[in-house]
Amino acid sequence: MRFSQNIRFKLVSNTIVQIAGTFLTSLVGLLIVIKIARNLKAENFGLYTFVLFFIGLFKYLMFAAADPIFVQRMSVENKEQARLVMGNMLIIKLVLGLVAALVTALMINLLGYPQINRVLVYIGCLVFLSSVFASSVTVLNANLKMVYDAFAGIISALFYLIWVVVAFQLGRGLAAVVWGWVICDMLRWIIVFWASRSILRPKFAIDIMLWKDILKKSSPLWLSALFIAVMFHADILILSKIKSNHDVGIYGAASRIIRFLIIFPQAIGVSAFPLLSKLYVSDKERFRKLYYRISDYIIIIALPLTAGIFIFSNHIVLALFKSEFWETAAALRILILSIPFLFLGMHCSYALVAANQRIKSMLCSFLGAAASLGLNLVFITRYGLQGAALAWVISQAVIFMALIYYLYKTERLSLSPGLLPSVVFINIIFVIAAILLRPAALYYSIPLLIFIYFLLACLCNCINLRDFLLMLEIDSGENE
Repeated sequence: MRFSQNIRFKLVSNTIVQIAGTFLTSLVGLLIVIKIARNLKAENFGLYTFVLFFIGLFKYLMFAAADPIFVQRMSVENKEQARLVMGNMLIIKLVLGLVAALVTALMINLLGYPQINRVLVYIGCLVFLSSVFASSVTVLNANLKMVYDAFAGIISALFYLIWVVVAFQLGRGLAAVVWGWVICDMLRWIIVFWASRSILRPKFAIDIMLWKDILKKSSPLWLSALFIAVMFHADILILSKIKSNHDVGIYGAASRIIRFLIIFPQAIGVSAFPLLSKLYVSDKERFRKLYYRISDYIIIIALPLTAGIFIFSNHIVLALFKSEFWETAAALRILILSIPFLFLGMHCSYALVAANQRIKSMLCSFLGAAASLGLNLVFITRYGLQGAALAWVISQAVIFMALIYYLYKTERLSLSPGLLPSVVFINIIFVIAAILLRPAALYYSIPLLIFIYFLLACLCNCINLRDFLLMLEIDSGENE
């Protein structure tokens, strides 16, 4: 099948827009977290982190599983059927939102959290209703109009940043910050819904057969969503129950930095996954070559990030947060060790799904969730927030090893050793330079280290333009 130049341009431009939008939204989100942490004490920042994670757990469980099925149905139906699917999708999401709000409110009471935690979670439950309109993203995605979603994400994040600044200037507290989060989340999805209506207007007519089909096809995904939700939320939630809000705030600050860095493997995965899926069907050899080359690039990115943040952890924490968060540096030094496992694990997960091994990917998620839950319960009890950080690192290592095992077993894929000697050599020089520059100011040392690292990577032929063209499907050899 030959793509027209117009379609190829749309595919590439939408991928770039999606990556850029995600990066900018995440960057503004990190600035918001820094502003909140600087103005609240560690205890209140821990309470804020708890609310977002508690709501996020149930939000992910309720909405993540059905979304891929909606995308699939929207992409194959004609316009009239697509209108019906969208209308039913909004109704289903409304029902799921109400259920999620009730379950969340019930759980926060059953778990015996203090009144302030309960009140803030009740306010946060309103995001379940606004998330109903998030389904409209499937319409934009199917029609290659992701610029609207990227625009909505950036606008809502900027609006929330302004809200937080003004709230603190007026002397408002944590409740105002949580209300701002709810309102700005609603703003984002209303913009997306408004944009989608210009492409496809929903038809509100309940189709019982459609409901049954969607619920049946999404049922296996609920289990996978449960594993992923546990894996990414267990540390904060268990820490909040066993330790204090102060510990949650100290750990949450370090965790936010790690979660911001996840956008790098996500960006690579988003751009490469369609081509990986296509090459797996059409050209297995090129699939293998692309898989190994992406592995090389992820290692090139992950190792200096790990080493640099480990060496400059104290400087980074004091620069981003205030001195009250000095304990965050110790947690950050442990958490950052997960970056190679996390980055490579995400890439391996994309490759496993591209190779039609979804069940294997779900099994890996189960192992990660079990490891995360068990290790957090044991380590947090004994070692506090540093135990939570250690549990996170080990859990990511378990997932990575499981993914590599299944990739090798099913596709004979592992990690490419081709560039390893050069990358190790470059990183040794990078670590020496970082140690020498550690006494210098961050605004001077970080740009200099980045320049040195990428200069060495280019000189050692670890980076070249053709790989990026291939991942964007512009490579002249990929026309079908």
